[in-house]
Amino acid sequence: MSEILDQLLMEDIAKYCPQPFVQYHQCISQNHENPMNCLEKQQQLASCIKKDVPAFQKIMVQCNDIMIKYQTCLQSNLEKQSVCLPLLKDIRECASGCVDMHTTSMNELK
Repeated sequence: MSEILDQLLMEDIAKYCPQPFVQYHQCISQNHENPMNCLEKQQQLASCIKKDVPAFQKIMVQCNDIMIKYQTCLQSNLEKQSVCLPLLKDIRECASGCVDMHTTSMNELK
């Protein structure tokens, strides 16, 4: 189920943010040994996703409380962030409920 969610979100990101999406991935492939060189491209892509990707906006609204708990957990557990994994699972479950995965046929995902 999470693989379908990931695929749908990636398709939406590529559709609504094509230029930042391609630029970021090109940067990563050119700087695979030092991905920190791509922070500006990553920020541009993140900004576009927040502003222009409807599925992500819906997830941000409907899963906001869980996302805040997860962010707080990460900040409180810098040395052992693995304790936050159950919250990450909760976010994925919430996001799956936000995105209508039945509108995309399995053939489109292949």
